[in-house]
Amino acid sequence: MSVEGQAGAYLALWTVIQLVSRGAGIAAGGILRDAALALTGSFASTYGIVFWLEAIGALACVWLLRRADVPGFAAKRSRVPAVEPVGVASD
Repeated sequence: MSVEGQAGAYLALWTVIQLVSRGAGIAAGGILRDAALALTGSFASTYGIVFWLEAIGALACVWLLRRADVPGFAAKRSRVPAVEPVGVASD
């Protein structure tokens, strides 16, 4: 789904975004856990709150992914002209 010459750049960008997002998620989870523990005073309630918020986030991700137009991306990708192999003579 990317231009062939820029695939490496997109892969590097994806890796950086994934790393930053993972760090932000871990930090947000820790802050949420500490805040919920301060409010409830119970580890069971705290982890229940964190679990339900993560479940809501997972459902939101599923909803967003269902909206992706994969056949549209594939159709655009197949319209890219093929490169002629090296050494093939054309008339």
